[in-house]
Amino acid sequence: MTLKNTGSPEVPHPSQNIYNKNILSSKNHCASSKEQSMMDKALAIAQMGLPVFPVFPLYMKGGKLQKIPAVYRFPSIATTNPDTIRQMWSGTYTTQKPGKKDMIAPKDSAIGISTNGLCVLDVDVKDPKVNVADSLKKLPCISTLVSQTLTGGYHFFLFLPQDVEVKSVTALLPGIDVRGYGGFVVAPGSSYKGKEYSWVNDRPIAMITPELLKKIPLRQAKPMENPFGIPMGVNREPLMVSAGSRDNDIFKICSSYRAKGFARAEAETLLRAVFDKIEQPEGDPFTWQDCLAKLDQAWNYPEGSVHDQQAAQLVQSTNETEWEKPIGLEESKVPKFDDDILPGTLGEMIRAVSIATETPIELAVGLILPVIATACQGKLFVSVKSGYQEPLCFWTVTALDSGNRKSSVLEKITAPLNEWEKNKRLEIEPQRQEAITRQKNQESRIKILRAQFSRADASDSERIEAEIINLEMYPIEIPIIPQLWAQDVTPEHLGTLMNINNERMAILSAEGGIFDIMGGRYSNGLSNLDLFLQAHSGDSVRVDRGSRDPVYLDKPALSLGLSPQPDVLRSLAEKQGFRGRGLLARFQYLLPKSKLGYRKLTSEPVPEEIEKKYQNLIYKLLDIELAENKFDASKVPYIIKLSQKAYDRWFDFSKEVEKDLREGGRFEHITDWAGKFPGMTARIAGLLHCAENPDQPWKGKINFDLMERSIKIALFLSDHALVAFELIGADKTFVQARKIWRWVERHRHQSFSKRDCFDALKGSFKKVANMEEPLKILIERNYIKEFSKPTGGRPSLGYDVNPEIIKGWDE
Repeated sequence: MTLKNTGSPEVPHPSQNIYNKNILSSKNHCASSKEQSMMDKALAIAQMGLPVFPVFPLYMKGGKLQKIPAVYRFPSIATTNPDTIRQMWSGTYTTQKPGKKDMIAPKDSAIGISTNGLCVLDVDVKDPKVNVADSLKKLPCISTLVSQTLTGGYHFFLFLPQDVEVKSVTALLPGIDVRGYGGFVVAPGSSYKGKEYSWVNDRPIAMITPELLKKIPLRQAKPMENPFGIPMGVNREPLMVSAGSRDNDIFKICSSYRAKGFARAEAETLLRAVFDKIEQPEGDPFTWQDCLAKLDQAWNYPEGSVHDQQAAQLVQSTNETEWEKPIGLEESKVPKFDDDILPGTLGEMIRAVSIATETPIELAVGLILPVIATACQGKLFVSVKSGYQEPLCFWTVTALDSGNRKSSVLEKITAPLNEWEKNKRLEIEPQRQEAITRQKNQESRIKILRAQFSRADASDSERIEAEIINLEMYPIEIPIIPQLWAQDVTPEHLGTLMNINNERMAILSAEGGIFDIMGGRYSNGLSNLDLFLQAHSGDSVRVDRGSRDPVYLDKPALSLGLSPQPDVLRSLAEKQGFRGRGLLARFQYLLPKSKLGYRKLTSEPVPEEIEKKYQNLIYKLLDIELAENKFDASKVPYIIKLSQKAYDRWFDFSKEVEKDLREGGRFEHITDWAGKFPGMTARIAGLLHCAENPDQPWKGKINFDLMERSIKIALFLSDHALVAFELIGADKTFVQARKIWRWVERHRHQSFSKRDCFDALKGSFKKVANMEEPLKILIERNYIKEFSKPTGGRPSLGYDVNPEIIKGWDE
């Protein structure tokens, strides 16, 4: 099926509609005025081909605007017929529902637009945590009629091809819902307390594009509300009647409406749609009056008659609708780390730690790379080509829930750093104590000399002054006990630590508390990212604040290895400036699958020989001193170069990445991260080269084989980054829906009650009501279907699981 966009030839992106001031100020092509009645407004909207129906006057309850249809079964009642619309807003229009009171639509009813036969993109811009512009960029370009809601959101109206229906979906993308079959939106002209829904532009309603249609779940075409096997349309109307059994078919259709409990007026509306599609044979026309006669016949047979019983049985037998295919709910899958990429000591260590702690190998990888960087940063650079160097600091985030022995892995991976610091402390401490004593003596001598100077005559004062100057010019320096890493540290204290530790520092933690500090926990909510950003790239830092000593860093180097909970990762988009200023683009992300519940609890410790080899490797790298500049004896870092083949491979890889940055490319939505991707790959190559050549890594070049392995690691990290950025700022309701589904899947529930689900997940849901929206998502996406069962009192809500999914469990 080929679809054509009937909008303007330019077909701008939806985000242009939202943020283009010219469009926002355009005149409404069916703008309503205060003088117009609601009936006139409804008639104007119906002339555009949009089916309308009455909605009770809008009101606020519990802080939420209430939009309640003023008719029963509004999808079938909605119409573009002017006569019917006039009746609807006459103040006397009545619909009936068995067991319910008649519903009378008020004369001042608001206007609803049924979205049967339509696709309406419902764009919510009021949540500052959701970047709607990013979501809109993921949708194919469209140009169509747009309206604005009372809260500043937008409705994009799109027509659908014949016999095609889309589902109403919550959070198709962050900030964007879909209103489709069985749904409705409030139309322009409707108002609440002086604020009015309005049209944004005067474009014609476009046909949905094939590209956009592929992104929205479809409602499968199948007989609906059709107990007699007659093909039904999207509005529950039979599409055709057999010429040879026309009278009987019409009678059955009318009987089915009665058995379904439709009001007489509803049945007549549906029947009119049937009549309009009947093929009229020559010489034997079938009039509208003939149809009404069949409707009267069906409506007048006695309750409990054979016709009544047959219709009820057939309706019941066809109420069991088929299950549709589930629509993707789970996050994108991420690959498992191939430990063969890391040969030698690093590979042995990550495998041994993973086995000993029964943790995902990705956790050890995410911590060992920053530890190698801690030992190398500031002292070694990778020269990719002339004029382009990358420092060897490295940032990782490995998202894993608590209880996964993250602290144990961190302890084993950082053990050589701690031992090296301890050994240096023991080595330096005697010298330090001696220097402290000498410094105190020097200060005492200066104090005595100052007292003598005030009483000295001219002959002695010159001598005393010269001694004071000499002592103050050459103070006793106290040796610094080196510190390699910290955990939770404020930006101000981090600058101080780096200042006294050769401009180098690492932050290594099994939690994500540093993100709160970056976000302004100790600075009234104002994020302070400058030092972090500059220390990742090695840019100089100059901080002059009156309340603290100034901090001057020429080539700062900072590495981070963090393992926060996934919930921390989801919240990062809320942190001011984290994405916009490039902080999140500097991290490499790993999203391992937890082993909790599947551990054997019989693991062996890391073999001593592997621990010793790993310790020796880290010691050798830590003991590297800066090189001496042969021209002025200053200290400078060593430079590691690439072989020609390694550079050629890196360059080809960089060109591939550049293509993926284009619109429609693999990285189009994370260009901030992917723009640093080739440089990050060069850093990986530098770290691996140092780990494999720890004695004098600057003497050999990075070869082709090592670059190839570095690219494989980088591609692995890119797969995780794509999913991580999906997770960052992910809709909380979707996260909760996945949590419920994982519980269902874990226990292989073929059906379950809402109460059982809540009891099992009460740690995640404070109230049963909190489960409503997540369960709604599972229903919309065909994972479960709601049912109620009698209990003698209030019915108990339960859910059946899609049999196709259950079949997959059995296989």
